[in-house]
Amino acid sequence: MIDANTLDAIRNANPLADVLARDYGLEVLPHGAGRKRLLCVFHSETDASLVLNENGNTFKCFGCGEHGDVFKIVMKLDGLGFPQAVEKLAKRAGIRLHGSNGKTPAATETRAQSKTESKPEQDLSETWRECVAAFTDEHAAKLATWRGYSAEFVTWLRNRELVGLHEGMVAFPVHDEGGRVVAFHSRERDGTWRYHPTGCKVRPLVIEDMRGADVALVFESQWDAFAVLDKMGWHKKAVPGWCVIVTRGASNGKLVRP
Repeated sequence: MIDANTLDAIRNANPLADVLARDYGLEVLPHGAGRKRLLCVFHSETDASLVLNENGNTFKCFGCGEHGDVFKIVMKLDGLGFPQAVEKLAKRAGIRLHGSNGKTPAATETRAQSKTESKPEQDLSETWRECVAAFTDEHAAKLATWRGYSAEFVTWLRNRELVGLHEGMVAFPVHDEGGRVVAFHSRERDGTWRYHPTGCKVRPLVIEDMRGADVALVFESQWDAFAVLDKMGWHKKAVPGWCVIVTRGASNGKLVRP
């Protein structure tokens, strides 16, 4: 059995907002001082009622009543038992546990060290092209109607391989620094967002060349970004020297560096 001090160390090293935004791609919104909110992962809803208390690193849903800490929410999202959730979060925080029972922490490693020991990301570019091919004209028309975009703009997104279908749900690519697709960011049937594979590194969605851009338009949501680009006629002619960056959530703004 893991001692209470070790559990506290693991819990404190894994802020709920960071775990949910970075590891699961959930949209975490500001909700006053020391609090954030998001759509509940324990029940289906359209208004975000799950509130995160950053001071205690706990959560409570004011819709269904579920409450708890980071261990409980990871157990729910990954379908894990408590020991497995503890082990996963300990590894995420760089806290190595002695032995198979994880009774005492051996050492704390930096995140940089943990990353160097992680498995290299798989190139999913060909799989993503299959997702794009699965996004038919019918899907394009439904997306245009749902989000209020022009049909021409959605067709442009598909032609640029910026939208596809993953397991039947609308999805967007996650590129690494070399331009490979290494993950998908998809909208699940319950309205939440997930990264596939789980645990991949969160990266912004970038349109046009960010390195040579003089102006960057930065958005939290791809929906807002696409609405603006559609109105600007970006699909007809991009603005020279401009790029678009979508952080995929308010908590990921720090990923954008000047």
